[in-house]
Amino acid sequence: MKKIIKEALKYEIINAVLIIITSYAVKEMIIHHNEMILIIAITARIVIEQIINKRYEIKTTEYKQTIRKKLHEALMRQETGSAEVLTLTFETLANELELLRRIVPEAAKGVILIPLIIIVSIILDLKTAVIFILTIPIAPLLMYLIGKTVKQRNESAMKAITELNGTFKEMIMFITTLKIYKRDGTKQVETVSKEAVNKTLEVLKMAFVSAFALEMITTLSIALVAVTVGLRLVSGDIEFEAAMLLLILAPEIYAPLRRIGTIYHTLVAGIEARQKIKEYIKYEDKTKHKYEIAKKIYVILGESGSGKTTLLRKLANMMNNVAYMAQEPHIFKANVYENVTLFKAEDTTKIKDMIKTVGLKTKIYSEAVGLSRGEVKRIGLIRALIQEKPILILDEPTAGLDEANELKVLNLLKEKCKNCTIIIATHRAAVKSIGDEYITLD
Repeated sequence: MKKIIKEALKYEIINAVLIIITSYAVKEMIIHHNEMILIIAITARIVIEQIINKRYEIKTTEYKQTIRKKLHEALMRQETGSAEVLTLTFETLANELELLRRIVPEAAKGVILIPLIIIVSIILDLKTAVIFILTIPIAPLLMYLIGKTVKQRNESAMKAITELNGTFKEMIMFITTLKIYKRDGTKQVETVSKEAVNKTLEVLKMAFVSAFALEMITTLSIALVAVTVGLRLVSGDIEFEAAMLLLILAPEIYAPLRRIGTIYHTLVAGIEARQKIKEYIKYEDKTKHKYEIAKKIYVILGESGSGKTTLLRKLANMMNNVAYMAQEPHIFKANVYENVTLFKAEDTTKIKDMIKTVGLKTKIYSEAVGLSRGEVKRIGLIRALIQEKPILILDEPTAGLDEANELKVLNLLKEKCKNCTIIIATHRAAVKSIGDEYITLD
């Protein structure tokens, strides 16, 4: 984020200078009919703006990939509700990216361009510079006052979208149960969808009001400058060339404020999104702790509902360099190799050997969707093993396996224990037998 802001400021210095030069070239063309300076200035401005826009796009794409990678790691560990992570990954991150793409360039332009035009105005005419200085703060003050209401409504809209994501995911997960009981669940989805739409419309209404107010204020400010300069020109209080250049620069000094006004809801939503993502990633980093642990197999025992899965998730979140296998590993609509490697390049021979070791009969490049529970479990296990982390956390790794395949998995885990620590939650006798230490949850 800081790199993008620094780059934006650097680019907008060039852009601001070109705007001043272009305004001067327009004045020269009108008064002295010198078109060549204007053609060169406009051409340079167009080329520079295209380069700047391209750089913004590259930087925001890189930033998006970095943030999504961190959020994806959290989703794979199931550290939080998936509805919340989905909202962060898509709607929330999209709002932050809009902040980077649209607001940051305009804010940088304002920070550079407004003081530069004021300096030029002081040189040309002090009275007009005073008008600029007095009228420019009105727009930010108005944005601050409107911002509180916009923020509240935006928070309400994001909460409704999160609820919609959670409801839709729930419907998909339990669609079989709904079909058995002859229920479709559409009414519930429709209710939360309407709520999300209504909340979003409230945000857009406030965005329209704020944009209209800022547009009116900046238009009146430009009119004040134009009328003042015009009257002083008639009375001979200002030179014609200076007056002409000031009138050309007047719309430019208010332009960043006007453009931010039209996308003010994006500014509020983007700042809020930035804060949410920052807090989430910060929380993830703060929960990491240093640890020293022996190379053993720790078996966590307990009845269903005693908190084994919750404990494993907490452990995965608290430790660094951990490979975590969830109780129900997520299977992407992709082949076995891509599901095991999570779309990264890995040694194919190594993957094939491991598939054979755990007793999977599926081919490495066959589709993973539609596999049995036991096959899904083994894909999740291989996914965790190939990361070669010093700690391996497994939630019911042999559930759904017959005795022969369970034995293959357990032999593999005993072999792996020579190089890492394994923490397993289970209720199966065969898994208990390989443990070195036991923890029973009451």
